[in-house]
Amino acid sequence: MKSFTKIILAFIILTVAVIAIQTNLGIKSQGNHNQSSNQTEQSGAIPPYIVKDVAMLNLNGKSLVIVTFELPTPCHNVTLKSTEIKKNDINLFFEFITPKNPCIQVIKQYNQTVSLGKLKSGKYTLNIFINGKEVWSREFEV
Repeated sequence: MKSFTKIILAFIILTVAVIAIQTNLGIKSQGNHNQSSNQTEQSGAIPPYIVKDVAMLNLNGKSLVIVTFELPTPCHNVTLKSTEIKKNDINLFFEFITPKNPCIQVIKQYNQTVSLGKLKSGKYTLNIFINGKEVWSREFEV
């Protein structure tokens, strides 16, 4: 019984420590997102591992990008804001949202499929931006 109590106490201390660390890592609001105070806010702190994998597919002459994100909790979110194609540069702009309230610490994978339409043959550079910061870039050929 005493060991069970120690485990529960250790779990509570660990949970409080994780919440304290998250709070001190700079979860700051950047503007009004028209969400209630119990929802989420944009964060300047983007985990470096957030883009786990990127796959390029060509289906029936149309190019698709599948971005796999690894989010720190199920309460975090990534949304596609815009796609920009300038000559041979393809830029995908995402917004990373962190929760304001504590959330269970379980890694969540999220896939976002982006249709690029019909691309001409050639070499391209795919750039992924999150909250305005480039976090991933690779060249590919169609």
